[in-house]
Amino acid sequence: MKNTIVLGTVRSGTSMTTAMFRKTRAYFGDDIMTPTIANPYGYYECHQINRLNNRLIQRIIYGFTSKKIQSFLKPFQPPVHRDRRCSMLAAPRYIRQFSLPEDITDQMRHFVSHTPFCLKDPRFSITLPFWRSVIPKGTRFLVVFRDPRRTVDSMLRNSREIYNPPLPVDEEWGLKLWYRNYRRLLYQFSNEEDWFFIHDEQVFSGKAVPALEKFVETPLATDLIDPKIRRSRPRKLDSLNEQYYRCNDLFEQLKQRARRDLEKWLN
Repeated sequence: MKNTIVLGTVRSGTSMTTAMFRKTRAYFGDDIMTPTIANPYGYYECHQINRLNNRLIQRIIYGFTSKKIQSFLKPFQPPVHRDRRCSMLAAPRYIRQFSLPEDITDQMRHFVSHTPFCLKDPRFSITLPFWRSVIPKGTRFLVVFRDPRRTVDSMLRNSREIYNPPLPVDEEWGLKLWYRNYRRLLYQFSNEEDWFFIHDEQVFSGKAVPALEKFVETPLATDLIDPKIRRSRPRKLDSLNEQYYRCNDLFEQLKQRARRDLEKWLN
């Protein structure tokens, strides 16, 4: 099996896709998140990797400023960036570059030393450039995406049902998050042979499974793929503003890329 990094925003089908690796030899991390009502079959995410990526995201947003200065800057940040529970919903406009502290690099090396691995965290859509130096050559990158309206519907449902108080995410931020992260993945990160973009509908239909098995070079388990567990719906947006049209255009580009990748790996 090829080492695999699973990317995509929260509520985009990444857990369902990663669950297909559960019967392989893949290493998912040391401290795996437990299932919730939102993901009854599990997240396949490691708490320690999440915390590590949280540290990176805080530095991307605030740099190396002191806690006192961060407190001063917080009121000028979006509500999601001010709430430490929301790192998986972060959407910085730019990725601030900085040298990694040695302790962070050592932790990264620990996780990628367990091969073959299948590591999944929505934060990778932001922090991946910092992992590049330690990720072994030949690692595969799998990007899972979903209709932005369905994704936003699921984000908002999750923010209310799982968290108390609810997370400060709204429709506008959900679309912005979806657009910024997938645009970055498509145009900045994926100009190599070892990337595969997959629409979640291709997983539900089973159409993508043979190509995905060739991509990661191992048989996958499909018994948990069940369209009936989907609770999200294509959300009727409050306003069809410019952000929505940008997302819709990017969604079409992602589907086009997914069709090309599927055809490539089926042949």
